[in-house]
Amino acid sequence: MARPSFNHHPQPRRTMSFGGNASTGVAAAAARREVRTRSRNLFILLHDLRSYAQLNYTGFSKITKKYDKVTSSDLRESFMKETVRALYPFTEEAQTKLREHMEATAYAFGLASKYSTIDESLVELKKCLREEVVWERNTVWRDMIAHERMVNAVGVQSPDLDHDADAPATSNVKARKMSATQRQLLRLAACTAVFGLAWAIPAFDGVEQQRCWAMLVYVSLLWATEALPLHVTALLVPFMAVMLGVMRSTGQSHAQLGAGEASKAVFSAMFSPVIMLLLGGFALAAAL
Repeated sequence: MARPSFNHHPQPRRTMSFGGNASTGVAAAAARREVRTRSRNLFILLHDLRSYAQLNYTGFSKITKKYDKVTSSDLRESFMKETVRALYPFTEEAQTKLREHMEATAYAFGLASKYSTIDESLVELKKCLREEVVWERNTVWRDMIAHERMVNAVGVQSPDLDHDADAPATSNVKARKMSATQRQLLRLAACTAVFGLAWAIPAFDGVEQQRCWAMLVYVSLLWATEALPLHVTALLVPFMAVMLGVMRSTGQSHAQLGAGEASKAVFSAMFSPVIMLLLGGFALAAAL
């Protein structure tokens, strides 16, 4: 079915004359702007309605397809044919009427904008549609960012207008909510305080055992509370083992290793041939 042209009307229509005096010309221009604005907004709404129907139809199709895959059944074809396609929004009649209404809206927009064909009107309306989509997307992101800032900032309530005039004024300032960084710093401070207590309270006779016990408590709390990222906690273990001097010599009994010897022992254990083989395998797998 060929699209109608603005220069040809299938049947007689009531026309508007934009000639006459200056006041009539101003009124005609205002009427054209009004028709152009309303037809543009109506076209955007009709396009959103068609997109909404298509999105729901695709959603039903994908959900039933996933259900058939998980349950090894064959529900998709029968469900889409007997249930979904039988609903009016998904019928061919509804889609055809929707297209006709969109073309009629484009026809009215073209008349008000003095386009020669409906194709030119549709091109202009699609440009308006893209601008509307970009504007809505930017508005959504701006609202989300503003909401996030309001959550993290100090909120001030508006005064209650219904309270009694003689009642004492109360503070409407909300307590400041702690951010994720502040909560993480608080957990880190608590773990460090427990580490200090484990260091100070004697639980073992040897100095190395006491320090190793404090390090074990500290690292366990850091791991459980995730006060630090897990990889940072893992790298903290050999660093603390060297700095606290908890390593002993394997050749001499009860001989504490110095910082240099302890570093060599730690690095030799961390970069053993087995560990390097695993790291090499992971690197090749990531590269491939």
